[in-house]
Formats: sequence, C-alpha cells, structure tokens
Amino acid sequence: MNGDINEALNIADRALNINPDAPYLIGAAASVALLDNDRDRAWHAARNFGFIDSGAYDFFRSQMVLYLRDQEKIRAVMANWPAPRSDAPYLNYFDLMRVLAQYRLGEMNEAQALLDHLQSRVETVLAEDPDNDENRKIIIAVYALQNDIENMHAAHQAMMANPPRDKLWLLEEGFVVVIAHALAGEPETALALIEQLMDFSSPAQFARAELSPFFDDYRDLKKYQALKQRYDAWKTDE
Repeated sequence: MNGDINEALNIADRALNINPDAPYLIGAAASVALLDNDRDRAWHAARNFGFIDSGAYDFFRSQMVLYLRDQEKIRAVMANWPAPRSDAPYLNYFDLMRVLAQYRLGEMNEAQALLDHLQSRVETVLAEDPDNDENRKIIIAVYALQNDIENMHAAHQAMMANPPRDKLWLLEEGFVVVIAHALAGEPETALALIEQLMDFSSPAQFARAELSPFFDDYRDLKKYQALKQRYDAWKTDE
C-alpha cells in the first residue's frame, strides 16, 4: 500500500532530523524517494553524498543518471563523480553509469571510448569468474550500448538460466538489466522484468520506469499502461 511508502518517508525524515549526516539514512531517503516517484527529493538526497568516501553510497549518487532529465543536474552528478576505485563491483558499475551519463549528454566519442574499455574489463572478469553476478548484469547493458544484440541476448539468457539466488537481484544495480533492454528497443522484455520486480518486491518498483527517460518511447504501450494502472491502483489503496 502507498501508506508503506509514506511511513518509510516519515521514518527517514525523523531519523535524519536526529542524525542528518548518517550515510545509510541518506541512502535510504534517496531510494524511498525514487519509489515514491519523487525525483526532486531523490536528487536532493543524492547530492548529500558528496562528503562520503564509500562505494556503497557513491552508488546512490551515480544511479541518478538513470532518472534525471535536466542535463545540468546530470553534469552536476558527473562533476562530483565517485573517485576511481579498484574494488569490484564499484569500478565497473560506476564506469557503466558514466557511459550512460555521457550518452544522455550526447558525448558519444567519450562514451564509446569508455564503453570499449569497460567491455574488455568486464569480459576479462567473466572469463575468470563466469558466475560473477554483478558483472553478469553489467555485461548485458554493455552489449546493449554496443548494439551487440546477439551477445546481449546470450548474456541475458545465461542470466535467466542461472539467476542469482536473491529473487530481488533486479533491484538497485540490477536495474541496469532492465535499462539494457529499453536501450536495445526491446520494451516487452524490459516491462516483463519490471513486472517481475513488482511481483517479488512491491508495485512501487514501477516508479523506476515512470521516472526514467529511457522509457519515454514506451509509455503508450498496452503493457506499460497495464503496469501503470496496477501501480496507480496500489498508490491509491489506503
């Protein structure tokens, strides 16, 4: 019920009033704001991560490129980008987010150069450890951005045949798998994955598609409208 989101927002607000610099609380506030379809509130929370030197919290800030529409805000995220890291999975995930940011800004040459490096790095990791769940997700998005649809399908099918044990693996960084299919012009698969998220977690997960510009071309599709109707009914269910 929508009351669950409202209660989560209220709890986050009360907790942040007590401890306004607590990294986990700021991260929780950003995530709940996204699920409440409140891009501005999520953006405000994400901006507060600048003082935190932690890959886990850099993640919340970098993921905003999936949802922001204003190019100046995307540039602001990039201006305060996470420091280079060697620890997995942050390095590859942050580079993927940077490619998507450059893609959104029309910086195609820069995006392509970084994407080529990222593909080589991720494929090397997977050659050594084929079951590396984080990079199995990332490579699907990499192939989509490279317009290598054959390998994208193969990577996706391998993931479906041997999914991570966590049924919520599409949450947070796993949402790049959904974005990959939207980028590849495959809304049926992208929306099926969102429906899976809604079933396993909460109808609130549809807010990710509502906020993301990557779904702008698909909002009139019957499947999108059906999921939106389910989401809207959940929001009004008190």
